[in-house]
Amino acid sequence: MFIESSPDELELLAFFESTPVCLDKDAGSFLYEYSDGYGCCVKFSYSIIAGWIQYNLRSGQHENAHSYIEGVSSFSIRNDKSGEYLYVESHHGEFLTRIEMRIRPHVVVNSSVLIM
Repeated sequence: MFIESSPDELELLAFFESTPVCLDKDAGSFLYEYSDGYGCCVKFSYSIIAGWIQYNLRSGQHENAHSYIEGVSSFSIRNDKSGEYLYVESHHGEFLTRIEMRIRPHVVVNSSVLIM
């Protein structure tokens, strides 16, 4: 499975306010990193060809959360009254995984798994 729909490079540049810190265009893999003013850092990476997304959430030297999701067919940047956020939804059999990642004014990641 591969990621069929995702934000383009300009949309991701605007969202993360930087270019990828690591990329392998041949493998279709990209890594973005963002640190807020409170010492929280999120690393978001994905592979278009392999169809996975992962993120790491750190505060100082401590990893607070890590998630790796396979079988992702799309992700997007959405907008609501609170601002922009990166949205991922993945279906695996009876499981529905959703991730919302905001980076302004500070890093917030909401992740949920629903058993259907």
